[in-house]
Amino acid sequence: MMGNILRKQDRQTMLRRFEQINENSERQWGKMNVNEMVCHITDQLRMALGEIDYRDKSSFVSRTIIKFLAVYVIQAPKEKVQTLYELDPKKGGTQPTQLEQDKTVFVEKLQMLCDRAPDEPLHAHGTFGKMSRRQWGILIYKHLDHHFRQFNA
Repeated sequence: MMGNILRKQDRQTMLRRFEQINENSERQWGKMNVNEMVCHITDQLRMALGEIDYRDKSSFVSRTIIKFLAVYVIQAPKEKVQTLYELDPKKGGTQPTQLEQDKTVFVEKLQMLCDRAPDEPLHAHGTFGKMSRRQWGILIYKHLDHHFRQFNA
């Protein structure tokens, strides 16, 4: 069964891993430091919640084939995926403050996402376009897993 951040058991697993992240967490690949990564994963939640304005970079191929592969088939490759401008803390994304403060914001945004009524749609993704709650839940879970592995959590 695929992990889904909207499923309580999967969310608790991810939150336990998230608690392991601290100032001493060292990245295994990529360019973001630990604090930038926390802001980056929080910005993904903000996108799903509709709190981030972004350019629609989707295409027919990204809304169909690539979305299907990203959500249901492949694991996020190390260093191979270009971060959306609006989710990149080195560009248009949220700038880090203090790690513990940024971690608190992440948990708050995750709770907001999970508290959304099941019939309240989530917003479109900048590359994949319109997504169901289930698709968002799986994609967020996979994204968190990718970055938590990046920092050994």
